[in-house]
Amino acid sequence: LQLSEEERVRLIDRVEELTEETSSWRPLKHKMEGRVQQLEEEAARQRAEIDRLKGLEEQLRAEKERNLANQIQIQSWQDICSELQTKCDRWEQVKDSLELTLKATQTDVTKLRSEREKLDKAKRTYYEMLVDLNVDVAEEEEHSDA
Repeated sequence: LQLSEEERVRLIDRVEELTEETSSWRPLKHKMEGRVQQLEEEAARQRAEIDRLKGLEEQLRAEKERNLANQIQIQSWQDICSELQTKCDRWEQVKDSLELTLKATQTDVTKLRSEREKLDKAKRTYYEMLVDLNVDVAEEEEHSDA
């Protein structure tokens, strides 16, 4: 290469100028590369956090569905309990009514036994009176015992 002195000087000046520009851009380039790497790392962390949150969101949705199913089951059990309580109350009323009827019937039976004993006693008394009067009552007694 044959260059004139002036071209050589211009070429050397240009090389120095480019060297200065390059040397002034290198730290900035390294700084920017470091910042880009930090941003990429931050983006990766945020993606991981988003993925984790999506997983939590799915878990939350599943828990809500289970909770809803449990609430429906509880409501069903409450309905069944209510029905059973109504039936128990009804049977309690029937039992109370039957107990009252039983007591009344027992009282009636006791009264009827007492009346029967009185009637049997009166019958014996009348029978004895008729026998004392020499009236034949054997046939009537057979009919009354039947």
